Amino acid sequence: METTSNPKHYPFLQGNGKTAAFLRQYDWSKTGLGTPDQWPYSLRASVSNLLQASLPMFVFWGEELYSFYNDAVIPSLTPEKHPTLGQPVQELCGKDWDFMIPMLSSVRKTGEPVTSQEVPIRLERHGVWEEVYWTFSCSLILDDHGQHGGVLVNCQDTTEATKSRQQVQFPEQQFRALVEQAPIAMAVFQGSDHIIETANQAYQQLVGRPADELLGKPMFEAMPEIKGKGYEELLATVLATGEPLYANELNAPLMRKGQLELVYFNFVYQPLRAVDGTIRGVTVVANEITEQVLARKKVEESRAHLELLSNTVPAMIFYLDDQQRYQYYNDTFRHWFGVNPTEAIGKTVREFIGEAAYQNVLPHLAIAYGGQQERYELWSPTRMGEGKWLNITYTPYKNKEEQVLGLIVHAADITQTKQRELALRDSEAALRNAIELAELGTWAINAQTGQITYSERLQTWLGTTEPVLQQVPSPRIHPKDQKRINVAIGRALQKGGTGHFDEVYTILHSKTGHERIIHASGQTTFDADGNALILAGTAQDITMQQALQLALENEVQTRTEELAATNGKLAASLEEYATLNEELEEANGLLLRSNANLQTFAYVASHDLQEPLRKIQQFGDLLAMRQDALSSEDQMYIKRMQVAASRMSTLIRDLLNFSRIATQRDANKPVSLTETIHRVLSTLDLVISETNAQVEIGSLPTVQGDAAQLDMLFQNLLSNALKFRRADSSGRSIPPIIHINAQILGADQLPLSVKPAWATSTYHQIDVVDNGIGFDEKYLDRIFQVFQRLHGKSEFAGTGIGLAICERVVANHGGAITASSQPDQGARFSVYLPIA
Repeated sequence: METTSNPKHYPFLQGNGKTAAFLRQYDWSKTGLGTPDQWPYSLRASVSNLLQASLPMFVFWGEELYSFYNDAVIPSLTPEKHPTLGQPVQELCGKDWDFMIPMLSSVRKTGEPVTSQEVPIRLERHGVWEEVYWTFSCSLILDDHGQHGGVLVNCQDTTEATKSRQQVQFPEQQFRALVEQAPIAMAVFQGSDHIIETANQAYQQLVGRPADELLGKPMFEAMPEIKGKGYEELLATVLATGEPLYANELNAPLMRKGQLELVYFNFVYQPLRAVDGTIRGVTVVANEITEQVLARKKVEESRAHLELLSNTVPAMIFYLDDQQRYQYYNDTFRHWFGVNPTEAIGKTVREFIGEAAYQNVLPHLAIAYGGQQERYELWSPTRMGEGKWLNITYTPYKNKEEQVLGLIVHAADITQTKQRELALRDSEAALRNAIELAELGTWAINAQTGQITYSERLQTWLGTTEPVLQQVPSPRIHPKDQKRINVAIGRALQKGGTGHFDEVYTILHSKTGHERIIHASGQTTFDADGNALILAGTAQDITMQQALQLALENEVQTRTEELAATNGKLAASLEEYATLNEELEEANGLLLRSNANLQTFAYVASHDLQEPLRKIQQFGDLLAMRQDALSSEDQMYIKRMQVAASRMSTLIRDLLNFSRIATQRDANKPVSLTETIHRVLSTLDLVISETNAQVEIGSLPTVQGDAAQLDMLFQNLLSNALKFRRADSSGRSIPPIIHINAQILGADQLPLSVKPAWATSTYHQIDVVDNGIGFDEKYLDRIFQVFQRLHGKSEFAGTGIGLAICERVVANHGGAITASSQPDQGARFSVYLPIA
């Protein structure tokens, strides 16, 4: 804006101020407003009022919003801003004044007045620049035609009031800023209705709601799902007592992400006091621990499950936390290391096993704590001085974020397997040494592909560097032997055959043509269906032996005539030997027929002899009914006949049972021995009742076997325990007391006299213990034989076959049976069954 040297004195621009003087000197001809005498009346009146006002005022006119202001505004402007009088508002509005443009636009667009909040302005007062606060009120000015012409802005200095309020608000603002920036959930509830005044971002995330659903609303209206859960009483207590309330692991159902979740947290309810000390609300500080609580509960559940299962398996099982501290271990661990149930709890692996052993396991622990399952084998000494091989598995226990919370460790004793493996390695090494010492070559034929694999020695013999050939038989075999060897290989690979290969033939060196006689022998491996997989064997160079044999044959031919006479004598001796051999073969056949006849006899006796016995018993019953017609002597004979027939019937029945027990079980299914014992007790119910017997049954296992044979086994054992009762000093029978228990034994724990039919690492030991008459153990080798009795028929009924049946059943199941006793001290029968 330029000034003119001949200012005009417009009536409405009168005044002594700097602004009035400046406006009178403007060269208005170069502005978009025209000269002042051309301005609308409403603009002239507005500018006139502005110049006469003592308070800061602005007038902005027209579409361009030309700027006018009075002297009261000038101190807030830098000197270079004075020329902006009469220029568009953009010339006036720098960074300190750009807030005015939206206000002006709003008033001109809507016609509604707008008032700003306190705006900080830098102002020079008494030669000192200071920051003041102005409040701007904007209202519309209509032009001469009633249209939106401009905007009048009144400014009010509110510095003193603003600074006074800031002094009061500053601590609260600091508090709110602290709350908002806090990394844990914080909120302020106001009044008895618990209006949510403040809730930071962490609190919003905790309760699953944004600020607009929380602020200004009562707590139990904003979060209705927690109403009636006891929090009303807690808040009321804090408001009433003024005492803070602390709570740990409290839970509440909260609606988060559209689902109702049970959330756990620790929190503090702190009373919020006004300046006068009155309680105006409650400050809440909460820390969500849902994940930690659920993880701990999961660990506790897993630990309980681990404790339930770990003592049922013959392996060490223990749990390490995230700091490698022992939190739990089973009985096997305790026995292994010789510790009590709590001695190692809380100790780290390093502390418990020592630095040297720890360095051996540290690389494996690092892998497992890194999140991967780790398996390895380890030789571990025990505190009892011995040592064993262990197969150790570290299984990481993780939360849902895949963070490792601890390790579940399973350590199985593989000492026997490892010893067999080492022995096998030694055997393989010995075999390789033997092959080398014997100068043998090895070969193998793949029955599926026809490939032949040769060792280095055979490659040398054949004059080839290829360890594999595709042709069977090898083209290096002499043509005269090709057909014979081809037939022999086919026979060895034939399904259902013996798989044996044993031939002597000549091979040729591919380059020199040198002939070499070899003796090759091998054996075919078949799959489960009898199909050949591989024929493998060895080959020995017998070229020199064959030459020697030829020389020997010539020598033998020379001596043949000399031995002719001797051969005649030998021939006579051989005839005698042949006759003797025929006699032995005939005797063996007779023995086999005798065994078969014995089986047939047992069957026939058990079936066909029952019929005449039944006739004898029936006729005896009919005769006994004629007591009046018989003498006492006749009746005595009839009674003895019936007793003998009954004893004979029992003997035949026991023989039948014994003959029915085959050398192998009829079935191989899981059999619960608990159910077996209950079936037998049901069968013996009458005898148990008559003798007032007590039968105590412990925990019994489930085994693989034939249920019918196992029923027969335990029925005979329990029948004996009920039958062989001991009498007291007055001659009365003492009621039988029978205990049935079971335990698991390792093979190395079996008694020396027990030799099970099947060898395995562990066995079930089932004991049947009674309080009967017992027996002298010098008869132990007799009681399991057929027809062996230690007592007379008049003392105890029986055929002497029951325990023989027991021994046969146990043998059929791969086990063994033995007994221990002393006269009048009861008896213990122990059955050992293999664990498959």
